Amino acid sequence: MTTDHVRTHHLVFTGKTTDIFSAEFLKSLGWAVTIIGFPVAILIWCRWWIRHIVLTDGTTFIFSGTLKQSFLLTLLAILAGLPQEIARAIGISGVVDRSLGPALLVALPALVSLYLLGGFILPALVQREFLKWWCDDTQPITGAGITFVGRPWPFIGWNVAHVLSIFTIIGWAWVFRAYAQWVCTNITSAGRSFRFTGSGA
Repeated sequence: MTTDHVRTHHLVFTGKTTDIFSAEFLKSLGWAVTIIGFPVAILIWCRWWIRHIVLTDGTTFIFSGTLKQSFLLTLLAILAGLPQEIARAIGISGVVDRSLGPALLVALPALVSLYLLGGFILPALVQREFLKWWCDDTQPITGAGITFVGRPWPFIGWNVAHVLSIFTIIGWAWVFRAYAQWVCTNITSAGRSFRFTGSGA
């Protein structure tokens, strides 16, 4: 939901289920399955999403992100998970075992740190950059552009909260609602403010 001074407008998504059979979507899937073409697929998806978002006052948006930006963010997303994969590989190979003796006190914390770094911290930071890119390169046809100003540490906290909420079976819905509210309040635009009004249920 977008508030423009005292006037309130809703964001409306106009995409249809049948769009997955469109030439554009099939083209994006073709790029995605090649793996190396995933940045192209992401760019196509971003453009499609933004093109199908409109304000109830008729304002539409365009996405101006570039393939270079998509490629760099995709590369960062891959690299972000490497510390976790390294920790998992070391653990599976049995390098860290009781035979290390006192050295285990050093090796085990280092292994856990690598796992957390690649499992929570770095991926969360990359996700934030994706969101920032998505907002910064989304411009309304008329009026000021939008920018995401959320800080990195809260984003990491939300990432951890999402993972922990899975164990509550149903709590993830309310965590996602609170996260969406936080994201919207951290999107700025001259003359506009954003808020999420969906319920956890």
